[in-house]
Amino acid sequence: MSLTTLFTTPTPKFDVADGRRASQQAVALARELGDRKAESKALWNLMNLNVYGGGDNAEAVEAGERSLALARELDAREQVAFTLTDIWRLYTAIGEKSCSMYFSQMRTPSPRASRRGKVRRMRLMCREDSSLPYFAGMATSLTRQLRMLR
Repeated sequence: MSLTTLFTTPTPKFDVADGRRASQQAVALARELGDRKAESKALWNLMNLNVYGGGDNAEAVEAGERSLALARELDAREQVAFTLTDIWRLYTAIGEKSCSMYFSQMRTPSPRASRRGKVRRMRLMCREDSSLPYFAGMATSLTRQLRMLR
């Protein structure tokens, strides 16, 4: 899986063809083995490959959203963080401005107090846009996670 990540993210080893092959094999193997955590990471890699390698945005959306859903179901916080950190680029590429802004603000490192303020602002922003109830719920979930980190 580590080699897949090297091929699919902006590293000196980035390679679209090798990254696609490795990502698709990793997703298939994880599914075959029933390893949902590995599947989530492999899907994240596939999303990144499509974003950084100018690939298929529809495939990237599907992979990114599935990665995030699996990571949440498994309470795999590190994978949730990785996927959230990168998914905003995808939403920018497909013109989903509200989602892109939400995710780009979520990834910005800042002091804990500032993060709490950002989560509150994002929750309000998402509630104002009725097409984003999912993200409003996510902001509430992230608020709980921030409390657990204290």
